[in-house]
Amino acid sequence: MTAAPRQLVLWDLDYTLLDPAGFGQHAIRSAFSELTGFSPPAGVLVAGRTDRAVIAEFIAATDPALADRQDDVQELAAKIAERRRHELRSRGGRALPGAAAAVEALAAHGDVVQSVLTGNLETIGRIKVGELGLGRHLDLTIAAFGDAHTVRSSLVQTARARARERYGVHYEGHATVIIGDTPHDVEAAAAQGAFSIGVGTGQYSVEELSAVGADSVVPHLKDPEALLAALP
Repeated sequence: MTAAPRQLVLWDLDYTLLDPAGFGQHAIRSAFSELTGFSPPAGVLVAGRTDRAVIAEFIAATDPALADRQDDVQELAAKIAERRRHELRSRGGRALPGAAAAVEALAAHGDVVQSVLTGNLETIGRIKVGELGLGRHLDLTIAAFGDAHTVRSSLVQTARARARERYGVHYEGHATVIIGDTPHDVEAAAAQGAFSIGVGTGQYSVEELSAVGADSVVPHLKDPEALLAALP
């Protein structure tokens, strides 16, 4: 009988494992415009937030009376993304340098189960992982996506609960590792007592990620040994 993995590693997607080239946000903005008749407001911060939170802010900034359309916007965005999934690559979407090798290295390291913790709507996140060839070592049955929560730290609870049900292990404390490129990833990990690894592949430097409390940082994913050394 194979022993259950000792460590749960949860990867962020956008600008950690991949460059989405605006694919998901294009689907969300298109859905918002189609259903509400309004253009999404400019200046809404997207990096590190859940898609549900972003859509909620679009609504609040446009007309709070549209709040009952939140789920409709999410559902239409998922349908648009599915119809246009071929556009991910044509728009320039790609796995970031070293991403596939980093996931492979963790899989070879053993005693680790890897999945995804992302603010993306589930359909959009799954499209990105599948189309960019990153899913081989990611157990998406325990992944946490941004459909139901506006607060990212809630996704940690979701992933842990799913992992516990699947593997029979309580991945509490530093048995859960969050890898991401924004302060939101670091803060979500801290809020749930998880270990965070900040990756300087997005708009935040490793210095900025360290300053907000990342337990460890790496500048990129091109050095699998550095990533392995960053694990608790």
